[in-house]
Amino acid sequence: MDSLTLLRSRLTEFAAVVRLADPDRGRVQNSFLQLQRQFQVVARDRGMEATVQPVLTEISRTLRLIGVDLAFLQASRQPVTLEQRQSQLDGRLTQLGNWLDYLCQPSSQ
Repeated sequence: MDSLTLLRSRLTEFAAVVRLADPDRGRVQNSFLQLQRQFQVVARDRGMEATVQPVLTEISRTLRLIGVDLAFLQASRQPVTLEQRQSQLDGRLTQLGNWLDYLCQPSSQ
């Protein structure tokens, strides 16, 4: 399995864990760390390619924002706030998936 495919798999796993009704904090954190580590592998492998550098930058930015969203999500106490944070996190996960889709296209490889 190549590093990009593994990154996609880590994203799918993370999204599934986060979208559970009452996700375990440790499991969420562990899954997010695995996602970040795998991104670092992809960035190291593909980072020198000028055509993908802007995409890698956006993925890095999105991962940082997801980290902030996770902190806010875990601090949420009110159901309305929890729903808002979950919705924002879902949007970022979709955005991250779109960036990965772009990287997987043959023209970006």
